Amino acid sequence: MDNNEFQEFIAGQFAKLFSEVQAFKQDVKSEFSKVDSRLMSVESKLTSVESKLTTVESRLTSVESKLTSAESWLTSVEQSQVQLETNLTEKIDVLFYDARESQKQTNAEVIDEIRKLGTKVEALQMESSLHEREIKALKKVSP
Repeated sequence: MDNNEFQEFIAGQFAKLFSEVQAFKQDVKSEFSKVDSRLMSVESKLTSVESKLTTVESRLTSVESKLTSAESWLTSVEQSQVQLETNLTEKIDVLFYDARESQKQTNAEVIDEIRKLGTKVEALQMESSLHEREIKALKKVSP
């Protein structure tokens, strides 16, 4: 192999190598393009997920706010109920006490009247017995 043949051989090898490098470069560009496209798709999906998470976070904040408001309202209702029960209990106790006192007074008056009536009945019985004796005595005297 002489010098010219060797140079042609090396030039041919370089040409093959160059064409393979060019083909490899094209393949790499194509693969990078695919990877870039996939990364853009992933980035787009991540942006969508981030947007949805922001929406969920906003809704959770709204729900938390509503729960706090409802909790506050329930506390207010419970306090009102306790106050109402306390006031109602006091008023019922007063009514029962007044009713008991009124009943005691009425019972005392009734007992007093019954005693007076008993005394009057005894007096009338005694008077009636006296009248019966007088009537019997008059019947014996007159034929």
